[in-house]
Amino acid sequence: MSRSKYSIENTIAMQAGFRHLVQQVDFEDADVRKTLRNNPCHIYMICSRPKITIPDDGVQIDTNSYRISFAKHFPDKIEIVESEFENNLGFYTYNLNAARNRIVLRNKDGDILTDGKVSLLYPTCISEYDPVLDLKVLYIGQAFGTDGSRVASDRLMEHSTLQKIYSDAMDSKPTKDIWLIMWQFSPYFISMFGAAIKNPIKGMDESIDNYNRVVQARIPNDQQITITEAAMIRYFSPAYNKEYKTTFPDGSHASYEICFELDLNSVAFELDTVSIVTRLYSDVVVPAQFHIKHYNLHDENERQDMFRLDFAE
Repeated sequence: MSRSKYSIENTIAMQAGFRHLVQQVDFEDADVRKTLRNNPCHIYMICSRPKITIPDDGVQIDTNSYRISFAKHFPDKIEIVESEFENNLGFYTYNLNAARNRIVLRNKDGDILTDGKVSLLYPTCISEYDPVLDLKVLYIGQAFGTDGSRVASDRLMEHSTLQKIYSDAMDSKPTKDIWLIMWQFSPYFISMFGAAIKNPIKGMDESIDNYNRVVQARIPNDQQITITEAAMIRYFSPAYNKEYKTTFPDGSHASYEICFELDLNSVAFELDTVSIVTRLYSDVVVPAQFHIKHYNLHDENERQDMFRLDFAE
């Protein structure tokens, strides 16, 4: 069995912080642009899920209550879900856009009380999570630029892969909507030492020196972003990605070489989608709101993975 190199083994983990669920058209909205400028996101996902609309006669409003019918679009059928509520906000009239995927609700004076996308309204109107809200990850990318000057929303304004995905959806999957998730990540280190690590190659003095070097290191932001992007692509293996799906991690890859220079044991990421009310999945990952994954940076025949359960044997 392989051995650990140090008495203290380390990994860098990238943890998702701010995240924002949008569609490409939302980048035309000044408030959305301001939000994304104030919360720079350098990682983005392009995803799909079934369209959710409201039928022409799908809203009935009276003084005491209102009812909304939601149409969930699947390749072979349309499912209708009805929700009824007390009219305590004073809804009086409504309007739907031509695509029936956006609704405006007004009071008796014509003031707008609600204006939003049907797909985002739907989860607030149901009592338990509906798998129709699951997002399939189709592509993962990054935008960083010089010293982080470019963010994901800049790149997605004109993005060839995004346009191809839209085109493919229109041609072969007209019941699907395309959604984008903007991600912001921050790093932290995880260290393991003590009884779990037996017979390390290096002694304690060398291990402490390496540990101090790791915790004092500043991993460049562009390499943090590339590490995160690469690990997530390896994990989800999205259909439209090509790089990293089978080659991450690679010690010869200059864009995250700092991980090997610091002699880290592994890299990891963790993300959740609770706040945007969805689950992520792909052809190789089952739907979940929490995704945590780590990758050993070394050949396991040469150096032990610090997260293996048999590490103490």
